[in-house]
Amino acid sequence: MTTPTFTNTRKVPTRKNGKITRSYNAWKDMRTRCYNTKFHERNPTYIGCSMAEVWWDFSNFYDWFSDNYIEGWALDKDLKNSGNKEYSPETCMYIPRQINNLLLNRAAGRGIYPQGVSWFKRISKFRADCNFNDKQNTLGYYDTPEEAQAVYWAYKEGAVDATLEQHPLTPNVKEYVRQAFRAQRDEALNG
Repeated sequence: MTTPTFTNTRKVPTRKNGKITRSYNAWKDMRTRCYNTKFHERNPTYIGCSMAEVWWDFSNFYDWFSDNYIEGWALDKDLKNSGNKEYSPETCMYIPRQINNLLLNRAAGRGIYPQGVSWFKRISKFRADCNFNDKQNTLGYYDTPEEAQAVYWAYKEGAVDATLEQHPLTPNVKEYVRQAFRAQRDEALNG
């Protein structure tokens, strides 16, 4: 892989009133996710990520950002193509943070149980939980991890649908979200 040389050929401002601009902060964060080894130690799912060469120049990213950024939404690189590792004008889009959070896998911190499932020692049952709207929702206690997992995925599907209805997304983006959710669910349930 070629080592990136980062530039700002048009000298687009990176600060306004002494503060880093949102566009420059988004570009810096993307660079960190792609090329910072300390970040990779804490977030191994980003190992192997890269930026398209056109975005090595902040000026080019700034143009794309200006056309696509939506206040409070998150930059996503793999909604259109699950597992994508490249940030580029063709693969990236801004999506509501709620949707981005619902589609996170969190495999690194999960432990031995399926996504959304933990062992609740006090009552010797499996607990189903799902984070939604910045709140941890306990969905119930079950005898098997499979039962808890089924409840988790049913709840999460409803949460995805409810979130999609709250935001003015194009039908294409809504379908990308539903496809990403189904792929994640199917992989979790079928290995």
